[in-house]
Formats: sequence, structure tokens, C-alpha cells
Amino acid sequence: MPAFMLEGSWWPALFLALLAVSIPAIKKSFRTPALAASALLWLAAIAASAFMHGALAAAATVLIPAFWGVLTTLGAIFFAGIGDLAKKRYRT
Repeated sequence: MPAFMLEGSWWPALFLALLAVSIPAIKKSFRTPALAASALLWLAAIAASAFMHGALAAAATVLIPAFWGVLTTLGAIFFAGIGDLAKKRYRT
């Protein structure tokens, strides 16, 4: 296990990055202002992680939330599509 994972200050940066990439999917708002705010928050978490713990911690702060962001975005799109299908099916 890398040493930065044992540091208590790395985990809040990771959770902040996870929250940042989840916000657009949670709000179901993929507009430019929401995406820009999310990206800035994510970059701040990456910079804090890199400054405090080094390049490996920054790489982990990039990769883990990126994977999570893709999953939440695909989930939001999938469930929005299911909702639309249900509305179209039962429309009279």
C-alpha cells in the first residue's frame, strides 16, 4: 500500500474529487457552468493532493474519480433513458 494512502489528509482530497465529478450526474445538469465548476473543484483536489503527497497521490486522485465520474454519468444517462421510455410507453 502506498504511503500516501495512510495519510489522513489525502482522503478528504480524494472525497472532494469524487464529489466534484459526481455533481453533474447527481444534478443531471451537463451544462457548461456546472461542468466548469466541477472541473475546477476536481483540479483543486488534484493540486492539493500533488502538493501535499506527490505525483503518485495526484495520479490516484485523477484516475479514481475519473473512473467514478464515467460510471455516474453513464448511470445518469441510462436511468434518464429508462424514465423517458416509461413516459412514452404509458402516454395516451
